[in-house]
Amino acid sequence: MHAEQERPPLAIAARRRAWFAAQPNLDSQRLVFIDETGASTKMARLRGRALRGDRCRAAVPRGHWKTTTFTGALRVDGMTAPRVLDGPMNHVAFQSYIEQAGATLRYLPPYSPDFNPIENAFSKLKVFLGKAAARTIDDLWDVIRDALPRASPQDCANHFTAAGYELEHHPTKQNHRSDKDAR
Repeated sequence: MHAEQERPPLAIAARRRAWFAAQPNLDSQRLVFIDETGASTKMARLRGRALRGDRCRAAVPRGHWKTTTFTGALRVDGMTAPRVLDGPMNHVAFQSYIEQAGATLRYLPPYSPDFNPIENAFSKLKVFLGKAAARTIDDLWDVIRDALPRASPQDCANHFTAAGYELEHHPTKQNHRSDKDAR
């Protein structure tokens, strides 16, 4: 049985409530969300478009493929500290990453991807990887490298806002006008 399954659901709910209550007091400028995601040479778009009456056809790999792990750190103004590993992340590699980033770990409550803005950033990254459909590790790593600048400061700030973090001191927030201001 997994450790999460042994914990009573009320304890998890209490940890989620505590994190939610503390969110307004967190300085978004100092927050860095670190996570990893897998990428492989078999990634491909699952849907496409074709002219009426024509079939949408695309090559999709079957059988052998290579998997890599991308680790990134999302700040309110961009994706930083990218690392790509050939294979899975282990404890030693993760500890090394944290030490090099100079970060202090603070774990989110279990079952709380909604509090983690990097989940949305990784979702956009995976869409980009699927469109690129890289078939070699070198090409895959190049596509990951090329995708990172696409995460604009505004995109990153939006991911933080969607996860419930206040952006009071973020410069992009001051550039937005509400509908009321536009009148």
